Amino acid sequence: MDPAVECTWCGVAMTAFTAPGRSVRCWQCPHCRRTFSSARAPAPAATAEVRWPQLKDRAARWFERLEREGRTAPAAPRRLSAEAVAAVAARGR
Repeated sequence: MDPAVECTWCGVAMTAFTAPGRSVRCWQCPHCRRTFSSARAPAPAATAEVRWPQLKDRAARWFERLEREGRTAPAAPRRLSAEAVAAVAARGR
């Protein structure tokens, strides 16, 4: 049995499926319809571990530059209310 995969946007369990004869596993959120595929999975952990120090250094330089310029990092995206989601969906029809 597959472990549950949670949508990072909606926080609900995603539906898993595999096309017949294929090894790629796909998941789709039943709420927002976002999809994830095992073909788009991140590189092996060893590669990520090698790149992590460079990524941390780059982020530190970016934050230092923002501070020098008197700016702040962008705010995290906010979740839309159910009403806002319905309004966006209605416009798309």
